[in-house]
Amino acid sequence: MTASTGLTITLEYQRIDASLWQRIELDAASYFDLEVGDVPSIRGLARHDHAIDYLAVEASQLQATRLTIVDSALAAERIVTETFWNGGRSRAIERVDSGDDPYWELILDFQPNIASPNREIVRLGRKDGVLIPYYHGYFQKNVDGTYPEIQLNVK
Repeated sequence: MTASTGLTITLEYQRIDASLWQRIELDAASYFDLEVGDVPSIRGLARHDHAIDYLAVEASQLQATRLTIVDSALAAERIVTETFWNGGRSRAIERVDSGDDPYWELILDFQPNIASPNREIVRLGRKDGVLIPYYHGYFQKNVDGTYPEIQLNVK
């Protein structure tokens, strides 16, 4: 735990060739993108988008990651799990926040065709107990190397 902030940041991961999970503790300064004078909290901005980015392991070598942040000052917890398949090119990301501001989201990020660098992303949440899409789009590589975002209508 980061004593001055009441934060505990735990990163667990499971390799494809192992049945047991490995576990590391991260300090707030390593996990969060802090400006001078910022006080780390569960509501802060992470340095990286994905837990795997804090590891020296390729996605193709992992079955899953689980990042748990406990903020005792706010009585809040966030758990983000990522499950990998398709040689690490596809993943399902679930985020569960508990405390005063509960939140749930599932993101499917996949490469539909192994021969193509294109990606498709679907973000799902819940409204009135029903699973709903918040976002559906894909990124298609152009000849010039750019990846424009093409959003599909989810309404």
